[in-house]
Amino acid sequence: RNQIFHGASIGLEPQDMKFKGEETYLFIGDNNIIRENVTIHRGTEEGGGETRIGNNNLIMAYCHVAHDCQLGNHIIMSNATNLAGHVIIEDYAVLAGLTGIHQFVRLGKMAMVGAHSKVVKDVPPYILVDGHPARVNGINVVGLRRNGVSPELRQEIKRAYKILYRSNLNISQAIEKMDQELETSPEIEHFLRFLRNAQRGICR
Repeated sequence: RNQIFHGASIGLEPQDMKFKGEETYLFIGDNNIIRENVTIHRGTEEGGGETRIGNNNLIMAYCHVAHDCQLGNHIIMSNATNLAGHVIIEDYAVLAGLTGIHQFVRLGKMAMVGAHSKVVKDVPPYILVDGHPARVNGINVVGLRRNGVSPELRQEIKRAYKILYRSNLNISQAIEKMDQELETSPEIEHFLRFLRNAQRGICR
């Protein structure tokens, strides 16, 4: 069961010049809150034909979710946040208001984007970015605490952050160093996997 408020436009045709009326889809999970005047578009054939939204998300007024976006669970999109096509947002990410996300960008698990930001590169999990264009401001410590991440694991995430952003290493070198030095956990493995799949580069 979802709550959809007045003026929301759900499942419209994508705003993509290549779209020629093909049969495409929008899938929405359960317990989502979709506020006033939100727009969410179906997928395109070229993008796999599907836009997907998971469960327990809050999408505030005047947000836009474009074609072929893939949203996980427990995401907060604040007012007038706009996602271009093919954006991927992982679980528990938070996007503050009036933020724009470039097409094909990925936002990692428990990442946070500050208000009025312009995001043109991937945001790794657990990271806080802000600005125009968005730059890294540290670890999303508040988000980690709110989501029950243990102090020990937060310390390992801090070590990963320092290797990636404070060691003057490129991504490949940083991944190799983290593989050698960090304690293995599902969260660290997810962090490394996200970096290995960064096609657009990452926010710095």
